[in-house]
Amino acid sequence: TQEINELNGYMDKLKTTFVDKGVPVIIGEFGTTTTNKEPESVRLYLRSVAQAAWDRGMCPMLWDNGEHYDRSTCKFRDEELLRALQTVMQSQRA
Repeated sequence: TQEINELNGYMDKLKTTFVDKGVPVIIGEFGTTTTNKEPESVRLYLRSVAQAAWDRGMCPMLWDNGEHYDRSTCKFRDEELLRALQTVMQSQRA
C-alpha cells in the first residue's frame, strides 16, 4: 500500500543517514490510540512500524498511554498485538 511504501521510504532514509554510518537509532515513541479504530488496523500499524525499524537495525519502542499495556497487571490488553510484536523481535535483520 501507499502508506507502507511511505513508511519504508522514511525508514530507509534513517538507515542511510544514521545506521549505515554507525550511528544507533532508537525509534523512541511510536504508537496510536485505539479510539474509533479497528483493532486489526491498530495492530497492522504498530507491527509495520516495528518491523520496518527492526529490519533496518533500529530499535523501536512502543509508546503507550495504557491502552495497549496494563501496568497494574503487567500484561498486554491485546494478546494478538503482543504476539505480532514478539514475532518482529524474533525475526532476522536484513
